[in-house]
Amino acid sequence: MIAAALVFSGCTMIPHYERSAAPIATNYARASAVNSNLPAAELSWTNFIAEARLAKLIALALINNRDLRVAVLKNGKELSLTRGVRELQQRLESL
Repeated sequence: MIAAALVFSGCTMIPHYERSAAPIATNYARASAVNSNLPAAELSWTNFIAEARLAKLIALALINNRDLRVAVLKNGKELSLTRGVRELQQRLESL
């Protein structure tokens, strides 16, 4: 009885799933100013995105991104603290 349960538990009546093709283009239209020799990290998004509607959407998202604004403000505070520490170290070394 246990053997039969183990044998039949491995069987399934579900048909094999085959993923359909994605309804997207295989190639993405890139801006003509993109130099393919540069690493992606050195490219500006404005030089990479060719579609005008997508560029407007990205620009709007960057303008309204609160997390990005907070990160920039925190980075500015940390830079000012670092400068203050360096100035203090220089003053102490000169004494």
